[in-house]
Amino acid sequence: MGLLARITTLDIANKSVKQLTFKDLGFEIGKLDASWKSLADSDYSVVQVLNKTFIGKATNAINNEVIYLEIAKNGKVLDVHFFIELEGCQKDANVAAALKEINQTNKVKVLSSYTKAIM
Repeated sequence: MGLLARITTLDIANKSVKQLTFKDLGFEIGKLDASWKSLADSDYSVVQVLNKTFIGKATNAINNEVIYLEIAKNGKVLDVHFFIELEGCQKDANVAAALKEINQTNKVKVLSSYTKAIM
């Protein structure tokens, strides 16, 4: 991936995240809260280059959330997904309740869940 393509992808991701703090652009994640406006350039990265798209990542340290943006090589944002990392097993009552609440308005996919090791 060339430097210009990387800079363009990061710029598109940055502008898209800022737009998503003002209105729902029709993506599954809806409108982002105001904390996403304060992201610095260093909070964005390109994580994958595919044949027809780039995957950009935006990390919000304020609320410990990450979103991934799928951006076509023509610059159009195709999709946006949340990634939430938390400590706890999906069988824990608090985690299960949180996932149930989130799942009411968003599609949730649990990538992994582990019980805490007791030493």
